[in-house]
Amino acid sequence: FRLLGSWSWNAGVHGYPYYPFANNYDKPFLLFTTFSVSIFSFFYIFGLRNNVHKKIKIFIFFSALISFLLMSGDKGMLGFIYHFLYYHIPLFKMYREPFAKFTPLFIFFVSFGLVFSITYFIKIFKIKKQWIIITILSFIILINAYPFFTTKAIPIKKWNGSKADSLVKIPSYWKNARDYINKKKMDQKLMIFPYSDYGNSYFWENGINADGNVAMYYLDNNIVDAWSADKSNAGLIIQEIFDEKNYNVNIAKMLGLFNIEHILQENDKDWRPYGAWTPTKSNNYLKKQGISQESGFGEFTTENLKSIINYEMEDAAKTKQIINDELVGKQALIMYKVDNNNFLPHFYVPRNSIVSSGTIKDLLGIVTSDQWQTRSAVFFDGQNVEKVD
Repeated sequence: FRLLGSWSWNAGVHGYPYYPFANNYDKPFLLFTTFSVSIFSFFYIFGLRNNVHKKIKIFIFFSALISFLLMSGDKGMLGFIYHFLYYHIPLFKMYREPFAKFTPLFIFFVSFGLVFSITYFIKIFKIKKQWIIITILSFIILINAYPFFTTKAIPIKKWNGSKADSLVKIPSYWKNARDYINKKKMDQKLMIFPYSDYGNSYFWENGINADGNVAMYYLDNNIVDAWSADKSNAGLIIQEIFDEKNYNVNIAKMLGLFNIEHILQENDKDWRPYGAWTPTKSNNYLKKQGISQESGFGEFTTENLKSIINYEMEDAAKTKQIINDELVGKQALIMYKVDNNNFLPHFYVPRNSIVSSGTIKDLLGIVTSDQWQTRSAVFFDGQNVEKVD
């Protein structure tokens, strides 16, 4: 991991390191033993002459070297090799995070090499009490792996912005919201506010970091979420709603066109790292649209926020003040409902057709204009050409 560079080992985010135990591995004992064990696992290569298992050992050796090269990605002096493979061989597009994909492969081959090296070491030095060597080496390896035994490898209750631990504790208000949705048989589309970036973190007791939105995984509804990874036509239109230039646009008509009756405002989502709208801005925006609150779940207080903030963070005091000012007294989740006047009947014939020479992004301006009639159909010159003609 150290050879991959500080970006994956010593670096961090929001005042908290990716690996809290990383600095300990720069101390003399672990620095020496970790590299010694890794180098020793290749020791067997010197004893391949006339070895009955020569071919398989050569295969293991080069497989370990290749996987080591791949897991470092385009970092280091030989990074240009992976860079070339990534951009010229389509298969490698799936290996966007090479250290996560190829490290297990490297460990797999090195484990064989370690056994081969122990056998060769015992043979050339004619060691009779083999168990002593095996015991010493095993003891060193276990010491090097100490974070697995002290829970530092999987931090517990360490919410710290966009980096959270793996022990997720779902808040009760999310369970209450899901029960409410299921009881009302709210099986239609559910829109999520505010805007989501590729990844999201939440103000939960143990924290959670997820690609996409928690609602996508936890709720059974068809989730409509504006997030950066969605490049579909519908995704681009929804993203326009969150553009600052459209802040004063009434979106109720657009939501009706998409058959979105309910909006779930997530006040427990961390807005800071991604430049998302704050809970105050999002809630004011929805209320200004005339979209009414239907229900709410959970409430942030000074006391329950104390169980969320990680006071080991470098900017703990500042973070505490920002979060308290924004969240105290607010409900964690708020369900809004769009007025029924903006919805189309399930079966209808459009009263008029609109042909636009613009792009799909212009649909927001068309639908939210004062001249818009609910029972209208929109066509674009560059799409569905045969149907328009």
